[in-house]
Amino acid sequence: KKDGSERVINCRTKVKKYVTGRGKKFTLKKNLKRVFDLKKDGYRTINLKTLKWVRADKKEYRFER
Repeated sequence: KKDGSERVINCRTKVKKYVTGRGKKFTLKKNLKRVFDLKKDGYRTINLKTLKWVRADKKEYRFER
């Protein structure tokens, strides 16, 4: 998270739920990714530079920094 604490999130990209067609209120920087949090039922922004691991298709991918 922005405050430095860790978050485990179950999310998806390319979700169209709650999209009004008005566009984003701001432009994301290159290292940020917008995702939909399935448990909180809302959008979150992930900083790809601080990402530690991802699990997809029953495989886990870890990132070294």
